[in-house]
Amino acid sequence: MNRLNQLFHPRKKLLLLGFLTFLVMLPLTRTYSQTFSQNHRLYQIQTQYFTIIFPEASGNSAMTLAAMADDVYAEVADLLNVPMNLHLDVVITPDSQELNGYFTPYPSNRIVLYEAPILPNSGFALFNDTLYKLFLHELTHAVSLTIRSPFWNFLSLVVGDFVAPALFTAPGNFIEGVAILFESLDGYGRAHDTDYLSIIQQDIIENRFMTFHETASIRSPYPFGAWYIYGAGFSRYLHETYGIQAYAQIWKEFGSGRPMKDILFIQGAFERAFGVNFDSAWEGFRRWISIQTPVVTDVRPLTTELDLVQGITARDNFVYYGGIDGLHQFDVTTRTSRQLVPMDTSLNRIDISPDGTQLLLSVSQTGNRGLPQRVLKLYDLEKQGYLDRNLAAGLAEAAFVPQGIVAVRVRGYTTDLILLENGTEQILFSGTPTQVPSFPGSFQDNWIHFLLQNEGTHYLARVHIHSREVQILQTSEPVNGIRNLNIQRGHVVFSYDNDHTLFKLGHLTREGMSIQTTPLSGGVRFPALVNYRGTQNPDIVYVGAFSRGHTLMEFPWNNDAIHFKQVDTRWIPFNPGPPPSTVQQEFSPRKYYPITGILLPQLRLPRLYLDEFAQTPTDLIRGAGFMTYASDPTETLSLETDAAYIWNPGFVDFGIGFTTAAFPFDLSLGLSDRLYLANELFPQTERQLIPSLSLSGVHWFFPQHRRFQWSITTRAIFPAAGLPETNPYSWDFQKPVLPVRASMGYSQFSGGVFPPYNLRGFGITLGWEGFGDFSGESPEIVSYIRGNLDLAIPIIGMRSEIRGYQVLHPALGFHPLGTLLGGSISPGLTEPQQAYSSYGWYSGDVSPYFLKSDTSAGFRFDISTPVPGNVYVRHGWIRAGYRNALVNADYLDSVYVRTGYTFYLGHLGTLERIPFTLGIELEQTFRDPVANAVFYRIIFE
Repeated sequence: MNRLNQLFHPRKKLLLLGFLTFLVMLPLTRTYSQTFSQNHRLYQIQTQYFTIIFPEASGNSAMTLAAMADDVYAEVADLLNVPMNLHLDVVITPDSQELNGYFTPYPSNRIVLYEAPILPNSGFALFNDTLYKLFLHELTHAVSLTIRSPFWNFLSLVVGDFVAPALFTAPGNFIEGVAILFESLDGYGRAHDTDYLSIIQQDIIENRFMTFHETASIRSPYPFGAWYIYGAGFSRYLHETYGIQAYAQIWKEFGSGRPMKDILFIQGAFERAFGVNFDSAWEGFRRWISIQTPVVTDVRPLTTELDLVQGITARDNFVYYGGIDGLHQFDVTTRTSRQLVPMDTSLNRIDISPDGTQLLLSVSQTGNRGLPQRVLKLYDLEKQGYLDRNLAAGLAEAAFVPQGIVAVRVRGYTTDLILLENGTEQILFSGTPTQVPSFPGSFQDNWIHFLLQNEGTHYLARVHIHSREVQILQTSEPVNGIRNLNIQRGHVVFSYDNDHTLFKLGHLTREGMSIQTTPLSGGVRFPALVNYRGTQNPDIVYVGAFSRGHTLMEFPWNNDAIHFKQVDTRWIPFNPGPPPSTVQQEFSPRKYYPITGILLPQLRLPRLYLDEFAQTPTDLIRGAGFMTYASDPTETLSLETDAAYIWNPGFVDFGIGFTTAAFPFDLSLGLSDRLYLANELFPQTERQLIPSLSLSGVHWFFPQHRRFQWSITTRAIFPAAGLPETNPYSWDFQKPVLPVRASMGYSQFSGGVFPPYNLRGFGITLGWEGFGDFSGESPEIVSYIRGNLDLAIPIIGMRSEIRGYQVLHPALGFHPLGTLLGGSISPGLTEPQQAYSSYGWYSGDVSPYFLKSDTSAGFRFDISTPVPGNVYVRHGWIRAGYRNALVNADYLDSVYVRTGYTFYLGHLGTLERIPFTLGIELEQTFRDPVANAVFYRIIFE
């Protein structure tokens, strides 16, 4: 087979077709975190429209949800003007300590709710009833995305729930926008949150207001979710401007599938629903959300580096903050920064000890099954490392106080305010789902101050350590939207906002409170006191949030354009009221068994048996059948099957696979009976009965970008040559071949968020592959070991990958021809081989080793503009690299240059989130067998 045929062989065309199919299915096959981190005895409650599945620890939440779920469904269905024809599985899990949830129609409609509290930095800070709002948000996804016209509804009945046109027609900013709009209709939700609105307003101030294309999932760097942020604001604008009927109509358009036929979504479905030109509506949204009062733009950055700051504290002349990839120390006098230790985006709060020697970090640590757990870490500034001191798990928002450490403990959908003192734990304030304490600290003797979210409104509060008396701060003027308390040396500085513009500075002392009233470009987030002098007021460093990232800032006290107002304050008693009443036992829970979730196939698709070596299109399809998939709503079990009837020679080819996550590792079992038709590589038809077993697991460390992975896969292949003419199912088992593959790897990559390229780290994988061949008279063990090293160096995006193989059998090895074939270094296939050639052993003039590497560097530049044809160009890029291989004592190498562009399909629903790259590569080779040759390749990926 010559080189040209290898490049354009039908097998490669089918691989391309399969890849394109994978792109289409990718939005539907999204992988979520495991639902449970441990085995629970599960129960279920049935309502008219829902099956609620939960462990005993989530029983109260399940009862509460069951009592309101049908009414919430009626509320959402009425808003969207659709019939109530869904029955949904809802899973509640207590095993994640970060609030979140999701809806997916794959393979069947289900909602998963993580039972965790609101924390001010979580993004859900304005929820006034956590469980209700979280369920309302996810149910809105379920209802809006499953609106279908009669044709699509019939197809979903045949194929499965995942047939949902809106997944492909609704842009990402509408998908999240409708859910955030509905959660916010009572004024308590992210569509009314300064945390969201100010990001759009800051873009307008900097003349970087995003296009609709960019906000529909195309721009993935900061602010990390423009489809949520802009989608929330735009949906609120459309609802308040054109009414709920028009807004509901746009979802009827998405569900009909008609936008697929529109040349431009903005000229089709939108105009049919709202009766206005899309461009004028988007411009109207920009004017509507713009700040109407003057904004001071005289800001004073301390550093020009962009980051994503998640917590900040200060002492003397040093500011300590958690960035996108590490814990940093910044010297405000020398304006220099250094990384103390690598970290990730798991930081929730940071505080410094009274003696200035330790940092107390409140973080999320990835636990079993990838679910986040709240933990506290102590970092010693003198020893420059983490301390081994064990602190109680499940704690967050921690700070040092004279009595010890004060923190909040995660408890279901709320938190308890606790004091850790001399190894004991005292509960100072018990939260409820509508009264959630956070950000505790102390600046007055015997009082613990904290931020209290009471039914969506934030108050400064305090509790007496001994009497447990609770008070809230009453102010002469409203001080709303309080965030990011920093309690230091008799001062409380915080962020607040009264008018949904930009966060401003608030300052409380024993003498009173003052609040900033003039907006400052970038807003004031995470304010902290430092001791360096230069102004008459307390020196404050804060975080400014600009359109491309966060920056440390000095507060400009001497700017006369920034106005402050004195606010009268007094502490008044707060009566938390009686604990929430337990929901009456209207429902009778019964045991739930995950096996019942996979008994009926949820995804049902036709399957074609294709001959990848067919020479003509008419020979391509050799059989037809079906494939099915079913997954338990708790993601504990899954079952997939496939079968196809091959009409010549009249044989049913089938396979079945079972996967369970009920153990600390993933376990997969499979059985298949496959027919491999004769072709130009394998001249004889062969049938194989193959049972298989696979084990795999992932273990996370802190920070969570460090992980260890392992897998073991083994099969037993029972071959048979040909099929009997009388009965294709009667055959004699031959002795099996037992292939085994085992691998383990460790990786730690961080950064990679802000351009040009700052991804850094490494990954290493070691593996062993082989098989025991028992088909002959004497058993034979054939194997080889392999290794892989992947390096990322933050120097103009340098990446290096090194792979090595060593055969452990004297008669087998690697052949050099083809090692540079197709632009990728891999062992070459030079002649027809026996089965199992996929393991990489080749007879003939062989080498027992094979080593290859690929090193490249380059840069990327933003373009961010739409082009005709409803396509959005996001990036251009150019890379140069060097490839080499060592095999059979031959050294093969080449240099290459590749350039291209990254595109997105604009306005095509979920598909628009998938980038595709189109480019060209030029490669110059230097050694035999293709010495001094120049190759041109089109890149499409």
